[in-house]
Amino acid sequence: MQQDRATHGEPSLEERQITVRTAPKYVPFLVAGGLVGLAVAAISAFGFPSPQSVSNPGRAYDPSTVFGFLAVLFAGVGVALGAVVALILDRIGRRNSRIATVRELSTEENRAASAAEADED
Repeated sequence: MQQDRATHGEPSLEERQITVRTAPKYVPFLVAGGLVGLAVAAISAFGFPSPQSVSNPGRAYDPSTVFGFLAVLFAGVGVALGAVVALILDRIGRRNSRIATVRELSTEENRAASAAEADED
């Protein structure tokens, strides 16, 4: 069969079915969740007056110390929520995927595409 195609000069073009879908990048969602968590920690620590301790009325916590503890807690929760949002969007992208047919370029088409890319640069 190969000799027959080579003799007639027909290139073998292969057609395939592929799945096309959108997929989110996870790192930006994780970073955004962490930053939102840090913002919530900053608002919680510096936005409200520091309460006095019930057992020792003269003792109050420094807002920067409270921010440190809350930053660890809320940043972790924010990263986890960012991951959940990214997973939900990935699931939606899988559901909205479509099937496309692609074919291999012949040698002439490949040269033309390479020349067009070189002209664009």
